[in-house]
Amino acid sequence: FRDDRLVDRLTEALADADLEGLQPGRPGWAPRDEYRPEAGSLAEVWQQRATIEVADLRAVWSHWFDDDLSGYAPDELETVVADLRSRAAAP
Repeated sequence: FRDDRLVDRLTEALADADLEGLQPGRPGWAPRDEYRPEAGSLAEVWQQRATIEVADLRAVWSHWFDDDLSGYAPDELETVVADLRSRAAAP
């Protein structure tokens, strides 16, 4: 996926949410762009449908991490998805 600005914004949202507990950007932990591949997958979803749903986030996470995020409450995932949508829609 090649809209680097969109992928950058989604990478930041995923790093802030840190659903895998990798602490991206923290010294000695994962790099700040740790979630860039996942952000690229979600950017493709955004480009196709102009929205991202919890089901999309779960599907991407299952693909990349073999984790369906079932350990998170639905409202927690809705908060992450709302942030993803907001950042995706930013100019």
